[in-house]
Amino acid sequence: MRTNIDVNDELVAEAMALTGARTKREVVERALFELVARSKRPSISGLLGLGGIDPNYDHKATRGGDKWRRVEEPRTQYRVKPLASSATPRAKARVARSTAGSSRAAAKSAAKSSRK
Repeated sequence: MRTNIDVNDELVAEAMALTGARTKREVVERALFELVARSKRPSISGLLGLGGIDPNYDHKATRGGDKWRRVEEPRTQYRVKPLASSATPRAKARVARSTAGSSRAAAKSAAKSSRK
């Protein structure tokens, strides 16, 4: 059915951007579809007074109890590796060089003091 309507261009542009519609006709059809679908849905206020939750209702009975939620892992003996030396080979070499250098410096100072 062909109908001419005057709509807010900014509102149509925003609706096209939000829905990804390519044409104004598509936007109007989507809007009408949503309006009809929303009107057919029962409202929460219409559901009030129809009853409530049964005091004897057991929510665990509907899902088979807790046996499906429990997870047991087998007990495992974990081996603990001894802690490695905190120094890496490069650090050990650096320490060896610095101690060797300090002993050389001590030997030089001892030699100088013996000359005097």
